[in-house]
Amino acid sequence: MPSSAQVSALTRLLSHNTRVHELEDLLLRLPVSEDMVAEDEDSLDIESEQYSNPIADLQEDIDKEVRASLVACWFAMPMELDDLNQV
Repeated sequence: MPSSAQVSALTRLLSHNTRVHELEDLLLRLPVSEDMVAEDEDSLDIESEQYSNPIADLQEDIDKEVRASLVACWFAMPMELDDLNQV
């Protein structure tokens, strides 16, 4: 029988997984305009100006949620009694 910590971690895992799918759906529906495409290297001096790309922002959010999912999955893994004795 899973412990309450495992159930909680699995609940978080499902929540992160759902959020990743929602962000991916949003990313796929996001229209790409010519303003988002760099015409030449001189037009985008990212270091000197605050440049925000909604596609890159969504991809960063997806990456964060995936990493959080991996952590939640790791916490959900049952520990063996031998593992507990070694800690």
